Amino acid sequence: MDNIAAAALTIDQRRTSCGVLGGYILKVEARHGVNGPLTASESYFLDRSNSDELLRATCWALAHLFQLQLHCHPVSLYHLDRAALASCTALVADRDSAATTIERMAFRLLTAVSRPKAAAYVKDRCFDRLDAKLNQLARFDSNELASIDLQTIATALFRRQKETV
Repeated sequence: MDNIAAAALTIDQRRTSCGVLGGYILKVEARHGVNGPLTASESYFLDRSNSDELLRATCWALAHLFQLQLHCHPVSLYHLDRAALASCTALVADRDSAATTIERMAFRLLTAVSRPKAAAYVKDRCFDRLDAKLNQLARFDSNELASIDLQTIATALFRRQKETV
């Protein structure tokens, strides 16, 4: 853990006939001993709720930073979807831009990680890999998908936050 300098998340989601399919690839950068970032983890979900929230995959990815105990390291978020990037960038810059429960959840996660930075993504192998993986998972012939309802989680968090304020 002491050798980890930073984390980078490549994030995407897309609507399918079964719901929203999304995921991330996590790379970590070492302080010394390793040249370049290393792929450390990846995870994918299927959210069957009907909302068209742009930041579900962002919430999924950021929550995993806590499970992996990487939330204390600076994190860069690279979204394949430009609209999601714009929404994430707005949340990093301005708390009041969070209008929906998913956006409020994303904001809470972004404020809890170390120095989040939303950045434009330049197409490379990681971009291609995530895109290809989501295309493969969209055939729904894999056990790699976690089924989750992020809207219900975000709503519960928002209610809980209101109760404690």
